[in-house]
Amino acid sequence: MKIFKSGLIILSLILLFSSCKVKHSDGSKGSSKPVSFRSMTSIVFGWGGGFTGMVESYSLSKDGTLKLGDEVKKKIDAKSMRLTMGLVKKVNFFKTPLNDPGNLYFFMVMKGVDNEQRLIWNEQTQLPEEIKNAYDALVKLTK
Repeated sequence: MKIFKSGLIILSLILLFSSCKVKHSDGSKGSSKPVSFRSMTSIVFGWGGGFTGMVESYSLSKDGTLKLGDEVKKKIDAKSMRLTMGLVKKVNFFKTPLNDPGNLYFFMVMKGVDNEQRLIWNEQTQLPEEIKNAYDALVKLTK
């Protein structure tokens, strides 16, 4: 009976630890393996905060579908997608830890199948040029 209880405890611990998702200190979740550009399913971007705390969040899938929340806004043409994704590809989401929200904040999230990497900044954050360029190009698609 004692062997059965210890085996049951060990099995429970194995199941517990193997079923947990990793949550990184930078707010990203999923496995510790970075989301590569190739395995990316979508890029989420937007802004929020301020007096109302409202968040405007867009999602751009690899097929060019641009959504505001769950509502499809438009389909982005192939040339614009190539240019924008070329800029997004230059952003190293995993090696650029950026978690600097303020009263008003901006964000980009590279989503994979089961993990994601986030970048969050405010108006005073000194941004690397590649992040600024990619974010500006994504926002331009919403116009």
